[in-house]
Amino acid sequence: MDVEVRYADAGQVLATCGSLMMRIVDGGRTELVDVDRALALFDELAETVDHVGVLIVVHHDSPTPPLPVLRYMASSGARLYQRGVMVCVVLGLGFWAMTAQRSLMILASFAGTRVLIESNLEAAAERLAGTVPGLEPNTVLRAYEAAASRFG
Repeated sequence: MDVEVRYADAGQVLATCGSLMMRIVDGGRTELVDVDRALALFDELAETVDHVGVLIVVHHDSPTPPLPVLRYMASSGARLYQRGVMVCVVLGLGFWAMTAQRSLMILASFAGTRVLIESNLEAAAERLAGTVPGLEPNTVLRAYEAAASRFG
């Protein structure tokens, strides 16, 4: 299992592991450039595999992207669903988690798609493994742990 970190800063990591693409947000603010970076990586990965599993993990208290970024995500992210499956994990509790989940649902409705939202990594790993051929739940979990270790 080779996890390749393609971009990292203090609040986010973008990484791949085989047919899996991960974007982990831990307090980072999502800007237009972050969306473009993730979409470019998805396109690159989609050239080499038939189905891409996209795991988006948002840690507690990470800020909701600004409205222009949400609109851009909705208009440009629909192509993810043509060649991949995306599962979002909201790691948090209470009002913050409820707000984050609702934002994801609204974003998906604007994009004309549905989004799979989970509150734990194990359920997300099972969903991805069930829809992306050759992807195993343990691989997803180990890849997440390796990529998230960048946060310390």
